[in-house]
Amino acid sequence: MNSVSSKTKYSCWWTLVLTSVSFAAAADELTIDEALAMAMEQNPRLEVFEWDQRVADARIVQAGLRPNPELEIEFEDVRLGSGPDQRTRSSSFGAAIGAGSVAVPVGGGNSVNVPVSALSSSGSRGIQRQSGARSGFRDAEITVSLSQTIEIGGKRAKRVRLARQKRELATWDYEAVRADVMAETLAAFVGVVASQERLALARELLTLSERTQHAISIRVDAGKVSPLESNKAAIAVANDRIAVTDAEHRLVAARSRLVSMWGGREAMFTKAAGALGDVYPIPEFETLVDAIGENPDIARWADEIVAREAQFELERAGRFPNPTIWLGISSAGLPERETNSFTRNRGAGFDLARTQSDFESSREERLEFGVRWPLPIFNRNQGASEEAQHLVSRAAAQRRVAESNVFAGLSNVHETLAAAKQRAESLQQDVLPLAEETHAKSLRGYEAGKFDLLDVLDAQRAWFRARNNYLDALAAFHQHAVSVERLSGIAIGPRSDTEEDLES
Repeated sequence: MNSVSSKTKYSCWWTLVLTSVSFAAAADELTIDEALAMAMEQNPRLEVFEWDQRVADARIVQAGLRPNPELEIEFEDVRLGSGPDQRTRSSSFGAAIGAGSVAVPVGGGNSVNVPVSALSSSGSRGIQRQSGARSGFRDAEITVSLSQTIEIGGKRAKRVRLARQKRELATWDYEAVRADVMAETLAAFVGVVASQERLALARELLTLSERTQHAISIRVDAGKVSPLESNKAAIAVANDRIAVTDAEHRLVAARSRLVSMWGGREAMFTKAAGALGDVYPIPEFETLVDAIGENPDIARWADEIVAREAQFELERAGRFPNPTIWLGISSAGLPERETNSFTRNRGAGFDLARTQSDFESSREERLEFGVRWPLPIFNRNQGASEEAQHLVSRAAAQRRVAESNVFAGLSNVHETLAAAKQRAESLQQDVLPLAEETHAKSLRGYEAGKFDLLDVLDAQRAWFRARNNYLDALAAFHQHAVSVERLSGIAIGPRSDTEEDLES
């Protein structure tokens, strides 16, 4: 697995060959060191990704937490009112045959007892009333239980591993944006420096045109040249003033683009301290291709694949459902009963009775425990596991796409950089000396009367156009060099003290 901390080269390189002043420069001058420092500290995009990293840290904490235990309190047999009374009616009847005698007279006033059978009967009626169950919680059954889900299959460890891998990806995303901001800041600084030099060149041309106009006016007043020459010179001066105004507006736009890199709305500096330097040798394309692994857009995919593998392992662990164990205490109220009875005998008299039954304790406690374990019969998380497996393969394909895109972009910008280098060298070696020489000779020839004003103006514009083209070629070279370094992840040109400080 690649570590972000082991890949810091791409985040601290820059290739501008600028003659910079130190940090002790005047307040109205901005050095490239100061521009990079402000962009790295205040760029809004970087601020967003810094919060993303904090979010990823919080997710790591959350992933390591265990499931909370659950407390359950259950009430049963809670009566809203007293239960109905129970009434029992009873009646009884009984008869018995016993021995007896009957006196039979026999004369003379005597009698004889003759034994016979005697029948006797008895009976009673009564009502018995038993009170119903009492209302409220007195007889209710109350159960208090505590349950805990136990994660099995290493789910917690796999979840933490996945969260940490996503933290690595958040860091890679931050580094990629950081590299973008640095490259854009460098390119914007080049744009400001180039615009300053173009404006200086336009002002130089205007000054030269005004001098030429003044010299022609003297010759016109002396009658040495036609007044038309003065008109031609005035037209050239007017066009040069327009060119200066255009260059000033382009400089304002370039400065606005630069200050936007640190979220500014107004340029608080008046000058970017530095000047475009000469071109320098560039590495071979194969050397740059071998180094594209340093590009965070590609380097991140090694950790992306590991993260998706961690996701796959977590989904595979989901086929083992988590059991839940629980332990509880149940308390049930023991009912108390009261019975009243009334009995009336068949003969004479009645009976009244009252009975009350209860227990030694008013409640009965029981211990309850058990295990709940879902059975993986239908859902074994097979769909999510298959999806995660496909995402691993997809990440490998996406990495190849990223490498292909970087390769194509690097190939294109490398050729553009080589073309800009060749153009700048040709202008410097062949065009500029010849244009300067032609301009000088045209001035001497005009003063000697060998050339007319049009020849002088044409030579003058050719010389300044060549100088302006050279500035364009230098600016394009340095800006394309920044793009090459962003894509390859390595420095390709002379390095400054600032870069060495960043790396240390």
